[in-house]
Amino acid sequence: MRKYKRVLLKVINFISIFILCRFLFKKFYKNSKEADYSYLYNKNETDIKACIFILCQNKDQEKLIKTIHELEDTFPHNYPYILLNDVPFTETFKTAISSAVRTRAHFGLIDKKYWSFPKGITKKDVGKNLIPGQFVLFNDRISYRHMCRFESGFFYNHPMLKPFDYYWRVEPGVGFHCKLQEDPFKFMRDNNKIYGYVISLIELKSTVPHLWETVKEFMRKYPQYIANPNSLDFLSHDNGKTWNLCHFWSNFEIADMRFFRSEKYETFFKFLDEKGGIYYERWGDAPIHSIAASLFLEPDKIHFFKNIGYTHWPVTYCPDDPLITPHCQCPEIIDEARDTCNRNLFRLQKKLYGIQN
Repeated sequence: MRKYKRVLLKVINFISIFILCRFLFKKFYKNSKEADYSYLYNKNETDIKACIFILCQNKDQEKLIKTIHELEDTFPHNYPYILLNDVPFTETFKTAISSAVRTRAHFGLIDKKYWSFPKGITKKDVGKNLIPGQFVLFNDRISYRHMCRFESGFFYNHPMLKPFDYYWRVEPGVGFHCKLQEDPFKFMRDNNKIYGYVISLIELKSTVPHLWETVKEFMRKYPQYIANPNSLDFLSHDNGKTWNLCHFWSNFEIADMRFFRSEKYETFFKFLDEKGGIYYERWGDAPIHSIAASLFLEPDKIHFFKNIGYTHWPVTYCPDDPLITPHCQCPEIIDEARDTCNRNLFRLQKKLYGIQN
């Protein structure tokens, strides 16, 4: 009997060691192997570590090709494209997009843990904290909430984006209307800008009923992260008591990912994520990015790209500047981008620095 017990103990020990080794292999060796995408940045093509970032699906092929052509017609460049999807791209899609770009296109997959419900939240929890009877855009689309969470807190740490400092977010179907006279990435780097946008607008109040109260709770808990000066005046007309719902429309962003990778932003996202508002309500990446940039950055780090004509249906921004308009061919405007929120930021920048940033 003792002999069998010794054999059994040896078997148990062997199995335990095997499981431990397998766990360590997955945790360290596999992860380090997946994270090695340093080759995606080629310093012989550009001295700026920047990329065009596109989150898309296979079904977006035709409208994405049109968008790429418009982008490259208005901004000829050598920056690589990083395309991510929550399911594998088809060979047809990869061939079509690779043929459409003038530079290089790289295709990646999002790990399921970054495109799924966070721990403790299930499908039945979706929308439970929304105000009954109010219309909430995309309320029935679980994938939309997964997208908002990924764009809010994970995209910048995807292994394929880690070799880069700057990104230009492009979405399938958007339009670009003005030939650029300067490289936006170079402008950002040389002028020490961190977050760039084109359109700012008012958030749908029904999607974020408790977001600002959560933000105020964060500010009380982590006052050390709040910049001085900051752009609270962009977000609020009463020194932060309430939110005016202004935000930068994040379907267009040119920004420095080192900001999102910083301790202050990562702490902010984790705080919001643990509250569950992306699912319990419908907090989007646009207000999350905008609030973070406004509170954690000094106002001169935020830049309005007035020279980039842009459409994300149904809203179009077309420059109204005699030095820029000759370079633009804007489409018929369905809904013109307004300056209501922009004026908040412009007034603040003029007050602090003497000029609009």
